[in-house]
Amino acid sequence: MIHIAGHSMKTPSRILIILLLAVSISFPAGSAEEEWERLTAESFELFRQKRYDDAIRVSREALTATETAFGPHHPNVAKSMNNLGAMLSKHGDRAEAERLLTVALDILEESLGKNNPGTASTLNNLAELYSDQGKHEEAEPLCLRALSIREKKPGEDHMDLITSLDNTAALYVRMDRFRDAETLYSRVMELRVKYLGKDHPDTKATTNNLTALFIREGNLYKSQDRLDEAVAAYDKALDIMKGSPHPEPAEIASLVETLAVLSVRTNNLEDAISFYEDLTGYNTGLHGIRSMEYARSTRDLARVYIRMEQYEQAVSLYETVVEIQSERLDDDDPELIKSMKEQAAAMTSLAKDRLESGKTAEAVPLFAEALEIREKTGGTDDPIQAIRMNNLAGLLVDLERYEEAEQLYSRALDILKRTRDKGHSDIIIVLENMKQMYGLTGEQDKAAAVDSLLTGTPDNP
Repeated sequence: MIHIAGHSMKTPSRILIILLLAVSISFPAGSAEEEWERLTAESFELFRQKRYDDAIRVSREALTATETAFGPHHPNVAKSMNNLGAMLSKHGDRAEAERLLTVALDILEESLGKNNPGTASTLNNLAELYSDQGKHEEAEPLCLRALSIREKKPGEDHMDLITSLDNTAALYVRMDRFRDAETLYSRVMELRVKYLGKDHPDTKATTNNLTALFIREGNLYKSQDRLDEAVAAYDKALDIMKGSPHPEPAEIASLVETLAVLSVRTNNLEDAISFYEDLTGYNTGLHGIRSMEYARSTRDLARVYIRMEQYEQAVSLYETVVEIQSERLDDDDPELIKSMKEQAAAMTSLAKDRLESGKTAEAVPLFAEALEIREKTGGTDDPIQAIRMNNLAGLLVDLERYEEAEQLYSRALDILKRTRDKGHSDIIIVLENMKQMYGLTGEQDKAAAVDSLLTGTPDNP
């Protein structure tokens, strides 16, 4: 943040205060001093309007005027140097900015003393210039000096103290010194709430700074594969976001999704479920319950349930996902096909659970639906699909549903004849199962025809 003549240049109202404080006496009309005052005010206004080249030009004129009016070593000369240096540090020649700010600091320390509040703004501006250049170690002692000066009168000059705390915290964020930055931002928050109120834009800015700090911390830990620490940092950011007076649902949703993904990676699956459930709620509010965003977060939630072997919940969620995606995507869309394949896998897993529990009648329709879904996703001539048909047919035989079983065995055999060599073990297994079924049903002619295939008599019964 640029500081001009000892004060922040953040808002127009602050600039007005700067102008009043920068010029402490009235000057005769037409004098060089009055010209300095006029030029200083004009440069501030141009800077406020973001006319930076014009502001810098007029600020140079102001510096010349103040040197004429007061001589080269007057504090007002240092103020003009500070102002011009601050502008140049952001929108001009940084080397010249450093020279001006350094000379200004020397003048102020000589004329006012090293611990005079008048030096603090220049200390901050020089520190920020160094920080912008990546010279954080050089910037830190300057920030701390300015902070120490302003700590001495926290009640009287609380806004200047807040500025120093804020700048030092921002520097520590850049240095990845997160705990130091957190401590200072917490003080800034306390002071801004006290003096400005919870809803003031500057208070909200501090809330945003704290949030950004924890997100930056989380990003760093995530890049270092320190995932538990990343989750802890993101959690703090999320708490601040949710507790802010005007939370942003889209930003919260993005952070919740990050936490959900990291919870899966760290195998904290219960947490992942909670985060994904929250995410689906945010997506409902942001995009609608039939949106693709809602479908995707629901699919991610289903995947967590799969990892937890809670297949019934997963199957229910996949039904919703595929239904929504089918409304919005073409039948051959890769995203839809992927969801359908995952849906079929979930149904198969649930069916196996039912089977292991002795609930064959409940398992069969799940296997059948999974089979049907896989056919829709391109499994028509897949030998694995034929094996699934064979297995399902075996279950149907156990339930004495012979006609359905026969149809599945025949379909499996047709696929295997097209995709396997004659005499392949998969073909033999299907033929033996068919022969056994015909033995149970007493259909001796069909059993004999199958047997002829097994013994290599005619190719077709």
